[in-house]
Amino acid sequence: MKTSVRILALASVVVLAWVAPAAPAGAISHRHTPRVVADGLDNPRGLAWGPGGVLLVAESGRGGSGPCFPGVFTAEDMCFGRTGAVTVIPRHGRQHRILTGLPSIAEQGTGAFAFGPSDVSAGGTGLYLSIGGPGPQLDRSVFGSRAAKLLGTVQRLGRHGWDTVADLAAFERANDPDAQLHESNTTSVLSTARGTFAIDAAGNTLFAVRPHHTPRLLATFTNRTAGDIEYQSVPTALADGPDGAVYVADLTGAPFPAGQARVWRWTPKGLSVFADGFTSAVDLAFGPDGSLYVLEVFPGDVVRVRPDGTRSTAVPPDAGLSFPTGLAVGQDGSVYVSNCGNCAGTGTVMKFGG
Repeated sequence: MKTSVRILALASVVVLAWVAPAAPAGAISHRHTPRVVADGLDNPRGLAWGPGGVLLVAESGRGGSGPCFPGVFTAEDMCFGRTGAVTVIPRHGRQHRILTGLPSIAEQGTGAFAFGPSDVSAGGTGLYLSIGGPGPQLDRSVFGSRAAKLLGTVQRLGRHGWDTVADLAAFERANDPDAQLHESNTTSVLSTARGTFAIDAAGNTLFAVRPHHTPRLLATFTNRTAGDIEYQSVPTALADGPDGAVYVADLTGAPFPAGQARVWRWTPKGLSVFADGFTSAVDLAFGPDGSLYVLEVFPGDVVRVRPDGTRSTAVPPDAGLSFPTGLAVGQDGSVYVSNCGNCAGTGTVMKFGG
């Protein structure tokens, strides 16, 4: 498959040499006035640190001219295109896209509510990218493009180009572990020294993945109830904990009951609840002092959970976030958020503190 890839000098560094961000460690700032560090983004989603403290942003794109199929989030059709991308935000200099031409499905006309590049992770052997979708359209051949085969997969860009790490859409089509809605949406990838992990949010599943192997199912998230309301326990995002565990954000499914979202902790011994009482948790990140930060898409805030379990608001609901979707915390304690994650052309990355 030939995907349009613009590998600039910086991108070569991203592929070949991974280092931790080099900013000095410190405590989180309590200033809540944001600074926009990137704009003009198409459905920006997951954030990750790259070499030298650059920030990487997965853009789910704005779809294209089709083929199209009935909408998932709205009544509008969703159409296929190759508008997904990865943008880099240097510590000094202007943002620019280093990967383009990636598959995207989005609402016809507006380009909103896209499936496409959903998360990025800087692994020791390359750049890992999760590509969302294809939603209920598990037969990707209907899109008539070889690029559509990347929907619902985890990809690695290494020294020799692209490599498919896992095809979660194919796993869902063949197995449907939660035996509910037959759909797939690969929303998060995390590369660690202990392995690479991925989430299928629509499949309610967590996997360990590696190239040329069948994805290994680690957990299926079962339905829960609040009062007389039953809802799905929808995993959304991953974070590498300072204790060596993998942490998983839980959005919950419709009707998204307040206070029912959780953060889970996975180790080879199994899955357990680490913290609860959140609402619509969509991303996680650890700070330099071991605090866990939880991004809540509704009401649009960031909650800090300190190592001793006490909580505070790192970014309040009135700080200007609207449909935030991605989170990163710098070594100086600054909080970065992908904002307007359902918007084509007007998405931003906002920095709080620091």
